[in-house]
Amino acid sequence: MASLPGSEVFLALIRNTPEQSDETDETDEVDKKRTIPDMTPEVRSIVMEEFADVFPEKLPDGLPPDRGDAMKIETDPTADRPFRPVIRLSIAELDELRKQLDQLLKAGFIKPSTSPYGAPVLFVRKKDGYHQQRIFEPHTHKTAFRCRYGHFEFNVVPFGLTNAPASFSNMMLRVLDPVLDKWVVVYLDDLLIYSKTKREHLQHLRSVLALLRKNGLYAKLSKCSFMQAETEFLGHTITKDGIKTSAGLTKAIREWPTPKSTKDVQQFLGLAQFYQEYVSGFAKTALPLSSLLANNTPFTWTDEQQSAFL
Repeated sequence: MASLPGSEVFLALIRNTPEQSDETDETDEVDKKRTIPDMTPEVRSIVMEEFADVFPEKLPDGLPPDRGDAMKIETDPTADRPFRPVIRLSIAELDELRKQLDQLLKAGFIKPSTSPYGAPVLFVRKKDGYHQQRIFEPHTHKTAFRCRYGHFEFNVVPFGLTNAPASFSNMMLRVLDPVLDKWVVVYLDDLLIYSKTKREHLQHLRSVLALLRKNGLYAKLSKCSFMQAETEFLGHTITKDGIKTSAGLTKAIREWPTPKSTKDVQQFLGLAQFYQEYVSGFAKTALPLSSLLANNTPFTWTDEQQSAFL
């Protein structure tokens, strides 16, 4: 993506829809109230009328279309098959588990299993974008999980599989290949559309939404933005003048507490190095800190480390 400083640029950020659920997250409601009023009449017509089916409140029941990109799960045939004990859950967790199992079964996303595999059930907040890609049918038994209410396996890609992000990313790259790097950048389930004029932006938006519709993919309206002069993408702020650091991340770096251990230093450098291309001589400046990460080096915080940290 390139632009001439001072020229106009119009940006849109599209994110995939969340899991199958009858409940609405409070944060999503806040996002929706913020996003929808920001749409121009032209964008509103495209998003909420022409392509309203691409922005459902929840994923429709049924398996995603067979796009020829079902996720395969390659395993070592000589390795032991994981089969763990069922984890005890609270009454509230059991109620939620029963509700989610009913929803997933109704949607066709899971099915009863007799697999020799059996992972326990854990509750974590799931990221968006999952359940939109099939599992290669001969490998669905490898996704099996066990709980108080039975033994099940996934027909679609669930959150938590090691290669799920890479598989989903490859699918998105294939789906958007006709427009990739022409006016779209893709990272996992985030799509950035960039255009030089308003008219061009509307055309680009239509082309991307048409590809999503054609391939049976969906987006989450409350987490999208359209016709923007700038937007946050992958920890950077994209504007008509180019790419700059994100105010949120730079604030986090500035306000990072003084490290008290080697682990603290490691975490701080992990964040600071994200922006090292913007700092001349970063490696030299950070050397007093990075030297603390060498093997068998005791943690010692001196004026030299403090100066490098500040």
